[in-house]
Amino acid sequence: MARKNDKNGSLTPEDQILWDLMMRDVTPLKDQPKDSALQSSLKTTAQIKPSKTPPVKATMPKPVKPQAGSAEVDRRTGQKLKRGQLAIEGRLDLHGMTQAQAHESLRRFIKGAYSRGLRCLLVITGKGRMSVDGEGRHERAPGVIRRSLPLWLEMDDLRPLILKTENAHAKDGGGGAFYILLRRQRSADE
Repeated sequence: MARKNDKNGSLTPEDQILWDLMMRDVTPLKDQPKDSALQSSLKTTAQIKPSKTPPVKATMPKPVKPQAGSAEVDRRTGQKLKRGQLAIEGRLDLHGMTQAQAHESLRRFIKGAYSRGLRCLLVITGKGRMSVDGEGRHERAPGVIRRSLPLWLEMDDLRPLILKTENAHAKDGGGGAFYILLRRQRSADE
């Protein structure tokens, strides 16, 4: 997948958000390669800094930095979420909605679930449509809502409420659905 560049040759704000999402769990290798050509290319790559260009459109989400001291998902809970073993306390099906309707429904759903103290949610986006390429092969193109969901979840109003997201297990919709684990509400005296 080629990344789109803006006029300055840096990532567009939307691409930067996607890149940051993909790279947040990546850890650098500890051993340095012996090949000097490879080392010099790594040094050059390490000097590249991400673009700090503000979003162009009002509808574009701004990346949110993790809150200081925010708790991470423990390994066991993360595995249970990924395997579909946590009890789903709320479901939202976005099929048949426009992108604007789906976005607003998702925002209301997550904020309402958080305020009620729910933890594990299932959001159904659908997988997209089958298409036929020029050579007669069938392939699935991800739907607009499915592609947009990760961006919506990274917006300033939702990101602080969400602890972890995972693709749903096959029994809950597989590639056409997502689990969302919400943070626990903290009382004022904690």
